[in-house]
Amino acid sequence: MFKGLTEEKKKLIKGCIITLLGAACWGANATVAKYLLDEYSVSSSWLVAVRQLGSCWLFLLTAFILDRKELKAACTTPKVYLRIFVLGLFGVLASNLTYVETIRTTNPATATILQGITLFSFDLFIRFIMELLLPAVGIYIAIVC
Repeated sequence: MFKGLTEEKKKLIKGCIITLLGAACWGANATVAKYLLDEYSVSSSWLVAVRQLGSCWLFLLTAFILDRKELKAACTTPKVYLRIFVLGLFGVLASNLTYVETIRTTNPATATILQGITLFSFDLFIRFIMELLLPAVGIYIAIVC
């Protein structure tokens, strides 16, 4: 299939295939989540907990197989535990819970669009804070001092 292609082209094709598979899994995941939420009355928090645990174990297994050294280094540094916990709680868990809750109340397509808009809105908000408000606060402090 990849005969006669350069390594760079092979990597590009492989990346595109993996991206398409990821998008297909994301879409299937949202559809299955909607089905479970509606037909089996599964709670959003239970579904997210099961997804999180499954993905955690899959990630750890993959990291163990592909790069044991890095996984061991991450597990022996106590400082890393706090960072992983904060990211998991406020980043991944909050994002997944709001996504599944949006799927429950609307539909998978709307939830996906809203999640994309949220990331874009958050970026705009951070830019607003960094570029408009912080310089204004700095000027106010300079005037007062």
